[in-house]
Parts: sequence; C-alpha cells; structure tokens
Amino acid sequence: MASDELARALAVDYGVTLSEVAARPPFVEGYLLEGPATLRDALGPLLAATGLSIRDTANGLELLRTRGRDAVAIDEPVEGEPRLSRKRPDPGEAVAALALSYPDRSRNYHTGTVTAMRLDGHAVSAQTTPLGLDLSGARTAAERLLLDASATRDTLELTLPPSRLALQVGDAIAVAGQGEGPFEITEIRDGLARKISARAIPPVLTTAIVSDRPAPPGAGVTPKALPVLAAAHVPAEPDGTASRLMLAAAAQPWPGEVSVTEALTGASVARLPRNASMGELIEPLAPGTVFGWDEANSLHLKLYSGHLAALDDAVVLAGGNRLAVETDASDWEIIGFAVADLLGPGEYRLRRLLRGQGGTDWAVGPCAIGRRVVILDEAPQVVAVPGAWLGGTVDLRGFAGRTDVTGTDFEADLGLGPILPLAPVHLRAERPAGGSDVVLSWIRRSRSDSDSWATADAPLELVPESYRVTVFNGLTAVRTLDVGAPTATYGATEQTADFGVVPAAFSFTVVQVSPVHGTGHAATGGFAA
Repeated sequence: MASDELARALAVDYGVTLSEVAARPPFVEGYLLEGPATLRDALGPLLAATGLSIRDTANGLELLRTRGRDAVAIDEPVEGEPRLSRKRPDPGEAVAALALSYPDRSRNYHTGTVTAMRLDGHAVSAQTTPLGLDLSGARTAAERLLLDASATRDTLELTLPPSRLALQVGDAIAVAGQGEGPFEITEIRDGLARKISARAIPPVLTTAIVSDRPAPPGAGVTPKALPVLAAAHVPAEPDGTASRLMLAAAAQPWPGEVSVTEALTGASVARLPRNASMGELIEPLAPGTVFGWDEANSLHLKLYSGHLAALDDAVVLAGGNRLAVETDASDWEIIGFAVADLLGPGEYRLRRLLRGQGGTDWAVGPCAIGRRVVILDEAPQVVAVPGAWLGGTVDLRGFAGRTDVTGTDFEADLGLGPILPLAPVHLRAERPAGGSDVVLSWIRRSRSDSDSWATADAPLELVPESYRVTVFNGLTAVRTLDVGAPTATYGATEQTADFGVVPAAFSFTVVQVSPVHGTGHAATGGFAA
C-alpha cells in the first residue's frame, strides 16, 4: 500500500492522522512480519523509507514530514543556563554507500539489493527492510536511508525559554550561528526552561543507485576518476643511500588503484592502492624556526578527505603527525604539528609546528595559497630514485583503475637538494686573546641522524671529511678555505690581504663537500671583534 492508504488505516484503528503529506513514495507492495510486533516497531521501517516522522498531539498521533523551509528561527538566550551544545560526526565516519536488502516483488519476494552512494564520506553501511518493494521503490528507500544517515549523528542540545511552548517534537528550527541546519526536534524536556534535543535535517544530496541486477550491454557509462597526483622528492631514510620519491593520489570516487608509470618508456614506477589524504593551503605559510617549536606560524589548510587530530608533544617529537608541504621553489618540506583546530568541514589550522623534519630544513621557505599538502600516513608510496633521474624533471603518468587507458600526466622535480650534505650548525668565530688570527668552528650534521634530538655528535657520513669556508666582505666573497675538519683558521695575513686591514667584523658561510655531488647546503655565521 502507499503511505496515504496506511495513514487511513491508522486513522481508523489507532487515531493516527496524516499531516502535510498526501502520499510519499515508495509504493509498498507487501510487509514481511516475522512475528508479533508493536505498532511503533512496525512503523519504523516505513517511516525510515519515506522520510516521515510521527508525533503525539492532543488529537492523537500525527504523521508529518519535517521541511527545512518551515524552520522556526531561534536566537534568544536563557539567563543562567548553558544555552547550547553540539555534537558533530567525524567526517571520516560519514556514510558514503548504503546497501539495502529487501523482498523484491518482481522476483516473487526473493531478496534483492540496491546500493545508494555519494561522493563524500568513507564508511559503508548495510541495512535490511521488511518492506516489499519493486526496484524503483527500493532505489527511493535506499536514497532516503542514505540521506538520513548523513545527518543522524549531527545533534544539538539547547535550552529555550518557556515562551517557546508552541514548539513540538518534529518541528524544524534554525538556530543562530549553527550552520549545516536546520534541525528537527526529537525530544523536549520541560521544567523552568525547555530543554530540547534536535538532529540535523538531511540535506538534498545527489546520490547514485546501484542494483544487483546486471545492466544491459551498453546501458551504463562508467564514471572516470580524475585523481589529484603528487610526487615529492624527499631525503632517504637514515639507513638508506638513495633519495626517495613519495607518490600520492587522491580521487572521488576512488578507482581501487592508481598505477604510476614513466611517461616516456611506460615502465612501471609504483602502484597506489589507497586514497591519500591530500589538500591545499588556504593561507600562505612563511619560513620559521627549524631547531625547535615554531610558535609564530600556523598552517591553514583544506583537506580533500581524511581527518587530523592533535597529539602530545612527546609523540610529535618521536615522529607523529607528519605532513609534506610543497614550497614556492617546488621543493617539499616535512612538518610535524601538535595542535589541530577543526575550523569547518575538512578545514584545519595546525599550530605548534616542527619545521624542516626528515632532513628537509634546507627546503623551509615561503609557501603560497594553493600549494599542495600530503598527509604522511600509510597511503603514499615511496620508491628509491634512480641515479639517472637526479638533477632533472621526470614525466610521469597516473592511470586511475583498469578502465583508464589515457592516464593523467604529472611531473616529478628531482633536484639535488634532498641528497646534498646538510648545513653545519653552531658556527663560531673567535679571535684568541693577544692575537689577530680568527678561529672558525662548527658542528657537522648527518642525514643518517637528521631528526635526532640527542646531544651526541652526528656520525661521520661522508669520507673523506671536507668543508669549504667562504669569507665575505659585505656581499663580495673575498676568500675560500678548504679544510678537512670542522675548524679553520683565518690568518691575520690573509685578513689584511682581503680587507686591507685586520677587520673588526665579517660574515662567512660553511658547507660540507660531498665527494660525489659537490658542495652541500650552506650555513651562515659572522665575526665581530
């Protein structure tokens, strides 16, 4: 029977009246009752499939459909009472697909299945209904159940003054300052003030319905996933020798797998089985301090999918909460974060940052709005970079699933930055008492221990040990000193030759020299008498 026929039957037997809705699909062609049940339990599947709700009034039970356009505006506070609390669902737990099993009228009431899907969300749900339906009715019911699941866990608890006595269960309200509404009242508790529980009214969403019946040949078109792809050149693991290429892909819907090949030769590079959590910067990110917490800057980003959460400082120092950010120079900086503030759906502000992690302190630089962000979890795949690729750009192609025969082109910038020796630290310049020579010293660093917070000296990574010191007079380089230890003496004779007199101040840089790749990243120091 249709919902209007059921309403007439309820009106005769139980005093139930139908309000606002003359008829609501789907058309119910049967109802499978496996045993005795109360009216409330029997009505549950029908109300869920039709989007109707029921409430108790002075004239009896009333069936109605809550509509957002009829929402009552709520903006007045209640003195001395906590006014409002809200519980939002975790975006990562949003239902993306709902499979509905039902007695299929066209199959002599054998079980049929339809699946309703939407683009956002990750969770999959399965439900069974006792309603006898045809395929069209099952599609309608699955869509309604999916829309209802999208809002069930977004709830409000609020306190209203007694002047709101006219509000009833099932009414729609729009609360000032609360987006993603309006809300349907589900419970009222009266006292000195009215305490109300409400849930978000399901929005109008576009869904796709998939049946378990095979489609006729050529009847359907498979949607093509257009993945967002990223290739980040990052330093090697502490015990590795080659730098790494981190590959990530994000797509909605996820095609099951993204295959990455070299565009020129077609050689396989990697297979990406997981949908990566990727996004982009909403605000520019400025350079910040490297050897400690960066409290001056925050990272404001929008994630396409996924969820971020805060961690304790000790866990972050140990390697938790890591992401890679593309800089304006097309390098990638690895950043840790301890605080994650959720500002909106998929929008976060990350604070208490650890900059330049994983040996990327040389890449700390400005990052403009729109620069890509990749969360470093289990989804990105890492491959060793062949030596022939270093120092240039490699053209890659990503194929989204088995049906993608054209692929999506993207590039990997494989500059030498991630493999060059790191800049030395703790530069000092001293003139011994009674002398004119200047003794320069520093502490070396090693990529095999780039993120250690220990105080011990870094292990010697490059043999033979070699450094190049460049002395500057203003912006002009006046002398270069090549030494084999983390110290150098700038003699008085050399100073006079370079400056005309023994200078009272000058600046200098120090780089460690790789026997294979040449000079590394520079550290800058200064001398003042």
